[in-house]
Amino acid sequence: YPVAPGSNEYVIGAPASREMILHFENGRSLILQAPKLDAKNVYIQGVTLNGRPWTKAYFRHEDLVQGGEIVYLMGPRPNKAWGTGPADRPYAMSE
Repeated sequence: YPVAPGSNEYVIGAPASREMILHFENGRSLILQAPKLDAKNVYIQGVTLNGRPWTKAYFRHEDLVQGGEIVYLMGPRPNKAWGTGPADRPYAMSE
């Protein structure tokens, strides 16, 4: 969801389902997967975008509409190191 109105950044939150597909007006699609999501594995351990590690705690709108695949790596405890670096925080959460 966008944290700051008018921002092109969407903060990453834990997914509600194991798989979802978004279809965009440009004809591209984005597949979101969380294969290990279950009652115990509710915390994001990491994320990949098109097979590459994604360290940011947000996506930009222009990243999403390109389509591809986002995979959420889920686990039983929060990964307090993921997405916490200064460059990995969304604009609304920067100092």
